[in-house]
Amino acid sequence: MKIAYYSTGGIDPASPYSSRHFLFPRKAEEWDWLAEHREEDSIAVYCTGSATHMIDIAGGELLETSGRVPYHILPTETPVEAFADRMAEDGVEVAIAYSLPDVTFDWYPVRDALVGEALRRKGVRVIAHPAKSAEDCLEKMTFQKFLKENGFLYAEGIYVHSGMFYADRRIDRIRNNVYQEYIRSRLETLKYPVIMKEAAGSGSVGLQVAATPEEAFRKLLAMDGGSDIMVEEKLEGESFGIELYGDPEGYHVSDPILFSTGEDGVTDPFNSIKYGPIHDAAHHVEGLKEEMKRLGRLLGLSGIAEMDLIFSDGKWYILEVNPRFSLLSEPVGIMEGWNPFEPLAETALPPGERHFRKEEKRSTVLDFKSGAFPDERIREIRERFPAVRHVMRFLYGLPGGGEVSYCDWVLSGENGTTVLCELRALKAEYPEVVSDAVLRNAEQLIRKYTEEEV
Repeated sequence: MKIAYYSTGGIDPASPYSSRHFLFPRKAEEWDWLAEHREEDSIAVYCTGSATHMIDIAGGELLETSGRVPYHILPTETPVEAFADRMAEDGVEVAIAYSLPDVTFDWYPVRDALVGEALRRKGVRVIAHPAKSAEDCLEKMTFQKFLKENGFLYAEGIYVHSGMFYADRRIDRIRNNVYQEYIRSRLETLKYPVIMKEAAGSGSVGLQVAATPEEAFRKLLAMDGGSDIMVEEKLEGESFGIELYGDPEGYHVSDPILFSTGEDGVTDPFNSIKYGPIHDAAHHVEGLKEEMKRLGRLLGLSGIAEMDLIFSDGKWYILEVNPRFSLLSEPVGIMEGWNPFEPLAETALPPGERHFRKEEKRSTVLDFKSGAFPDERIREIRERFPAVRHVMRFLYGLPGGGEVSYCDWVLSGENGTTVLCELRALKAEYPEVVSDAVLRNAEQLIRKYTEEEV
């Protein structure tokens, strides 16, 4: 088969939220591996210059290319129909969407879905989510309604329309903002604390917690970021992520990965630790996986999707579904024993020929963050510690100037005990990589879910 992986966007290098990702191993290595192990297929990549988690590109500069998989880098402004035309003209038989996140509005899965619709009209087989489902996941209030109608557990909340809530600041003739009065009354009906977040944003950046209706209203007045806002009851429990691959004819759902949380009980995207797999009897993981497959079939999901979950009082609650690649994808791939692009290639096969699980390669993983290090230092550490399976060096430009930078590390081992031993050894040799807080948090998580002495 002539297979194309495609992505129409990501975080634009020209965006005020510009980012530069440097990945180890390089994406070029992962594409080479996939091409070598699927010699019966011809694989190509079609993307824009913002596809930082798909190819090795940073700030618009291509750092490395695959020797076996050709890259076709199209301008970011390429129209949907033209993007589809390019693949169809090249004779692509199967097109696989590999959607990437953006910061301001997490809407590229919708655009990739539109490209998929255009390709289908041209007779190309497509593995991409339906555009309506991608848009429903983007609009958090719409998605909450979907969960309620289909019997899934979720966090109760209210939706705040930005245009009306801040209308008195934009239209001089408005003296009495009735919508603000309405929202204030609705805030009184929620259980506290609550979480406040942009209704169509990406990740957990910018989440705020309010302990009372008065505090929530004050924070709403101060936000005014131009986006609609969700105010949700904060569920008490453990935070997890899980990934789904496949299509309605057959899905694979990963084991859940546990996210550590801060003192306010919210996952911090820059400081959290991820650990998995979690599959003890208390968490009813097999039942969860069946529910995720049911959700996938109802939405018609086709490709890759990540779910954010809370386990509270013995039940699973769905916070949101991200119908795209996520920062959980690399740890999940290592845990499940596959190349990150591999399960989507499996989805291109008939259901009876798909082999998602790689039992002989499955691992326990620990994901943590540190300060940023130069490439040479990262390569040195990876050579000395083969348990370091993946590193992302991340530089994130802020709209008002300045920069956030860090490294994200993924360690793997046979079980929790071996992973913790590797972490301790890494700290002993490179104390600047593993902070005391990371080690302490890792010990607490692993001790909770490992029967052996740690």
